[in-house]
Amino acid sequence: MGLEVKRVALTFAWPEGEIWPGYVNPFYAECRKCQGECLADCERCHGADVAPDVQRLYDAWEAMDTEPPKGEGWQMWETVSEGSPVSPVCRTTEELARYMELNPWSIQKATYDQWLKMITNGGYACSMVVVDGVCYPGVVAAAEGI
Repeated sequence: MGLEVKRVALTFAWPEGEIWPGYVNPFYAECRKCQGECLADCERCHGADVAPDVQRLYDAWEAMDTEPPKGEGWQMWETVSEGSPVSPVCRTTEELARYMELNPWSIQKATYDQWLKMITNGGYACSMVVVDGVCYPGVVAAAEGI
C-alpha cells in the first residue's frame, strides 16, 4: 500500500482522491451481508458467512477489474484504498516529479530528484519504511535504496 505511477491517456480526467470504480468489486457488499451475523442454519449461506453464488461472482470479478485508459500520460495513484489518482495527468516524468514535490501526498515529502527516481525506477513506493527505529517516507526509501 502506497503510491504507484500509472500510464494513462493524456485526456484522462478522473477526480483526484476519488476511487476509480473499475477497482471496486460490486459484489463486495453482497458478500458481507451475512458476515458476523450468520447462524449455522442461515438459508442464504448455510453457515459459510457468504452465499456460494455471490462468492463465485465476487471471485470472478477480481480477475476482471478495469484499469483506467492507457496512454502517454504519467499520473500518481494511491494504493492505500482501492486506488485513486493523487495528481493530474502529466506529459513527462519530470512534470510529474515537480508536481509531487510541490504537492506532497500524505507523509510523502521528498525532493524532486527523489520523486523522479521513484517514478522512473519502477514507479512504486510503499507508504513508509522503518529502519532501526527511523521512519522514512516510502518515496525517499525507494529513491535512496533504503
